Amino acid sequence: MPAGVAVDWVGHKLYWTDAGLNRVEVANLDGSMRCLLVWWGLDKPRDIVVDPQDGYMFWTDWGKRAKIERAGMDGETRRVVVDTNLKWPNGLAIDHTRRLLYWLDASTKSIEMAKLDGTQRKALIAGKLDHPFGLALWRNLIFWTDWDTKSMYVADKETGANRRTIVQGLKDMMEVKVFERSQPTIPSPCASDNGGCSHLCLLSPKASGRKCACPTGIKLKRDYLTCFDGPEKALVFARREDVRLVSLDTPYRVDVILPLQGLQHAVALDIDAMTGDIFLPDSAAAIIFRVTHHGQVATPVITSAINTVEGIAVDATGRKMYWTDLAMQSIEVSELDGSKRRVLFTGLNRPRAITTHYPSGRLFWTDWDEQYPRIEAADMDGNNRMVLVDTEVAWPNGLTVDWQDMELYWTDAKANVIEAIGLDGLNRRMVIAGLPHPYGVSTQGRWLYWTDWETKSLNRTLKKNGRTTSMIREGLAGIMDVKALPGPPVVENACGEDNGGCSHLCLRQPHGHTCVCPTGLKMMEPTARWLTDRSLTSTRATEGASTHSTSMPSPHCHITLTPLSCHPHHYYATSISYANAVYPASPAALHPISVRPLRLHAESGQADCYGPKYVGDSGIFVFCCEFFLLFSAISLGASPLLEPQATPLPRLICRS
Repeated sequence: MPAGVAVDWVGHKLYWTDAGLNRVEVANLDGSMRCLLVWWGLDKPRDIVVDPQDGYMFWTDWGKRAKIERAGMDGETRRVVVDTNLKWPNGLAIDHTRRLLYWLDASTKSIEMAKLDGTQRKALIAGKLDHPFGLALWRNLIFWTDWDTKSMYVADKETGANRRTIVQGLKDMMEVKVFERSQPTIPSPCASDNGGCSHLCLLSPKASGRKCACPTGIKLKRDYLTCFDGPEKALVFARREDVRLVSLDTPYRVDVILPLQGLQHAVALDIDAMTGDIFLPDSAAAIIFRVTHHGQVATPVITSAINTVEGIAVDATGRKMYWTDLAMQSIEVSELDGSKRRVLFTGLNRPRAITTHYPSGRLFWTDWDEQYPRIEAADMDGNNRMVLVDTEVAWPNGLTVDWQDMELYWTDAKANVIEAIGLDGLNRRMVIAGLPHPYGVSTQGRWLYWTDWETKSLNRTLKKNGRTTSMIREGLAGIMDVKALPGPPVVENACGEDNGGCSHLCLRQPHGHTCVCPTGLKMMEPTARWLTDRSLTSTRATEGASTHSTSMPSPHCHITLTPLSCHPHHYYATSISYANAVYPASPAALHPISVRPLRLHAESGQADCYGPKYVGDSGIFVFCCEFFLLFSAISLGASPLLEPQATPLPRLICRS
């Protein structure tokens, strides 16, 4: 809740107080490079003014210990200026010519002034006001607003005489400022080459007259001029409608909201350790986004055939992402751009968190089914599935692998605990108990971090014994998943530079890698030749009939066609010509998607089917008729794939 604001007309900066967060901050005049200056010892900061001539800023605080403070405009050399006979200090103003500080107090109903160091204090108007709030100076005049009288007043700024009302009858009289084009001309040490600073150049009372500063959460390098690109250590967490970052590099622990627009229900996230990009599912929008580490650009990578994604894991080494889908009861994998999707597991109950451990080639996930809650594991290619934990577990939520100690940590919101177990399923141990409602969990170094729904907080403890527990941030309603930066290291890729010789997906497994096909494609025989003919013949399927295909467009994987009957009807489909290629309109391995059927023409028995609806980059195309759905799986290797169309496609002839 911003309370006061001041413009540095010399350094071209904006300063403000925040009474809700108890902070003093600064930014460029366009709002960029926001930097936290004062974050401790504030109660209810109100007004703020700056004095570029000496490099100081002043603010009022009407908390339990009311006071007026000052600090350098760089946030340093902080001290109390006035802290006696104050209760509700509101407006502030500086007489830059006479070097005096003015303030008003709504409790003592007075206007006072003193030198800029707080000495020679005296009352200008004592005990004769109602509820003064805003304050401004201009030439030999002082202006102030009053809540109770709903008026604005003016008087002589040296004597308080000649008081008169200039505006009255206005509700909610708040701040007042005087617009004056001519301000004191002050040379700025930041004027030339931004003072040598890479980011913020702030005026300072120091001999140099300036100090370089960085955006909130980012450290200054040892040259005291250049900022790092971002935090070296940080926590990134989802809070349903936004994503926030807390730097662990700085002495303060404040959250910075990433500038993402339109998020509706972000409950899970993971980070690409190679690029710093954040992978973020939005369950309400049914999209998985790839977000740049500064949050400036969000690119959809999965836009179809997903529903309620509550867990996501980025394999930074193998360049893959895995996710759970609660509604579809499945786990899928794809390339990081969303292409080559493969369903690894279906028929799950309530899958939620998911994580990987590349060195061992293992995948882990939680299932919080009320009848059979458990934590499972499998190879990252989907083989060798096993139950890791299924006793004394109720609502397993968050999940993370500690690569340093080779342990798997999870939160249990019903048992109110965080536990750990070896990646081999042995040596289970309690880390911390008695938690209200733990959800997300992550580790870094010797610390374990977790989020809690009930306390709306972000917390940490020693991962070895659950001691030295502390709350990092509170008041975070809707806080969900959390990930620590830096994440797991990028190690040697088992697939090498040639994708392991695979035409499509190369997935890690404990003994190397496995070539697998996207859903809807089938691995060719080992002796099969690399086929480059991109032509596809028409395909027909009727009840009991076989399916046929000719040359496939890419090596190793080819189309597998499985008849589908959504209703007690079967189908016949002509081939579909599009973009100078012919594709079979026949069903393939079905990946469920909700589509709206269109009505058949009564006489012709034909339907104008709109589409195809292309399911991500999985190679699955969906067509709809009144009695059934038609699916086609196509893979064209590196060639362009069909984009979603809003125009009618060639007709499909539907027969019962």
